[in-house]
Amino acid sequence: MSKYFISYRREDSKSDAVRIAERFREHFGDADVFFDTLAIDAGARWIQRIDQALAQAEVMLVVIGPKWLSVQGADGLPRLFAEGDVVAYEIAAALAHGIRVIPLCLDNTPLPAADRLPPALRSLLNFNAFNLRTMQEFDRDAAALIDEIEGKRDRWRALSSRQRRLVVGGSVAALAVGLAAFPMWMRSSPVKAPIADSAPASAPSNFDMELEVRLQEAPGDDRAGPEMKLWHRAPVRSRAVNISLLDAPRQVGPNVLQYLSAIPNMPGDGDRYEGTLTRVALTGRPNAQLTQVCFVADLKPKKKDSVIRMACPEGADCTVSPHDPGWARACDAPKVSWLSLLPSAHAAQPRAANWAIPELQTLKRPDNVGHAYSEVRLASGPMPNLKEATKFTYGLAMNGQPLLIDGLPPEAYPVAFDAGTGINLSFGLENLDASGSRGGYEDLRVTLTFFRDDKPVRSIILPLRFVALRSIEGAPVESDGVRVEWSAQYHPGRREDLYQIFMTSSPNGAALQDLKSRFDSARLSTRVNGSTAALVAVLRPPLGNNLAYGLNIGTQAPNGQIKFTFDDATSASLCASLLTTAKARPDLIRADSYRRTVDGTGRVQRCTMASKA
Repeated sequence: MSKYFISYRREDSKSDAVRIAERFREHFGDADVFFDTLAIDAGARWIQRIDQALAQAEVMLVVIGPKWLSVQGADGLPRLFAEGDVVAYEIAAALAHGIRVIPLCLDNTPLPAADRLPPALRSLLNFNAFNLRTMQEFDRDAAALIDEIEGKRDRWRALSSRQRRLVVGGSVAALAVGLAAFPMWMRSSPVKAPIADSAPASAPSNFDMELEVRLQEAPGDDRAGPEMKLWHRAPVRSRAVNISLLDAPRQVGPNVLQYLSAIPNMPGDGDRYEGTLTRVALTGRPNAQLTQVCFVADLKPKKKDSVIRMACPEGADCTVSPHDPGWARACDAPKVSWLSLLPSAHAAQPRAANWAIPELQTLKRPDNVGHAYSEVRLASGPMPNLKEATKFTYGLAMNGQPLLIDGLPPEAYPVAFDAGTGINLSFGLENLDASGSRGGYEDLRVTLTFFRDDKPVRSIILPLRFVALRSIEGAPVESDGVRVEWSAQYHPGRREDLYQIFMTSSPNGAALQDLKSRFDSARLSTRVNGSTAALVAVLRPPLGNNLAYGLNIGTQAPNGQIKFTFDDATSASLCASLLTTAKARPDLIRADSYRRTVDGTGRVQRCTMASKA
């Protein structure tokens, strides 16, 4: 259990931070000090390890040297503002959860001004800083720092959670709006909340949960098994986003993997825990496979491991494992929830009932390259008519289909809200099954539901005229008196996918819409890279000064996603197949189909039969 968390930036103060960590270990013991890579095992997910450490921490030391604020990333901007910055995440999470924070300024380094810090870190300035001299006075100052911590630690622990947040400064909402600016994947593993007061004194203070998951399908080439998330639905006793990203599992049987999760909010004796387990979506998939986790806590004194063991068939309800040590009992009939309203993934449906989509940060991960997507941004100015709101959720739907991040509902991802700054929201969208079915556009609906604590106060639906995989400059949208500026930035996928195939183009969008409907109704298919793929007509709206609509060829994968950018060889093969089909269906396909590069800079190439697969 690490009570002391040391946060530092390597480029600024690594050697001095090492000395501080060594001094703390000498005084408090190795187990009580969390210090970066010394406490994170190789291969571990750093976000999970940091959150676990913060769950136990009582004090965070923020080591600030002369370069702490000025260290820049590859884009030339301060790292502190960069997506995925570890230092910013550590401090923001500690502030948001009431951990005592000590800015440790080296050799009289001044604290930065508030306007030079991200909003989530500005409450750092409400804590008294400690100046630590790194030369001959180091030993004396380090001893004084330890005395300071030991003298005030007990008083800090005696404060209630609410009092700690007041010490952090201002309203929790004002602080948390800065956290909302951090990427969603950075906020997905919550710091563990205090154990319920109703738990017996002799019960363990912290519990883990072992989930033995029987997969619906074999892991395939992913020997480590699929990444999983656990949404802790109930009980909720903190403002944290109650989602844990689970560590890599170990295999315990054929298609059976064991995942481990901390329980951030252990229920009191006789109360229910409810959670939802889902795969992390690396790319969009239809009809989320969700696994419900439920148990009733039995916290009578036991001399057994503090672990809850559950057996979970993927996509169904977990049961208490026969190997559980006795801290959990089976739930009664599950409560009615949003899960029961989702159509079954096993039902025969011509169209996905919903899409499980990746988080934006999942799409940006270096190990998840190759997926083309649009980064959608929504921003507003101050919203004084919503000053009572402290958070909001955002629901997404495209052409009537719900888009669920990792298959979870909007309630799983609340965003802190401050009416003084308004909305600043980003999310990622792949093409999914978009094909321009609304006159070349898609009907993207963003439903913003604002809450005061857990009580909804207002809901607003923003209709966006979206074009899949195309950048859109800032455009205003107004609904119910709320004005938001939105934009979309297209991020190409595979570098090789440079070509689009055009069947025809025309300024008459209605005529091409009719042709698209007839083409799709014909249910044509072709061979692509050794397998059969359904063909789909993709209607693209005018771009720039070109007033013509274009009708492209796309292929639909078994998971429902539509692809209409291809590499050179695939596009040439599709062109050849298209010409063969044109002989049989001249009413649908013209013989003068052509291909060109996505950016329109390459020369137009007429389709030929030479490259037929």
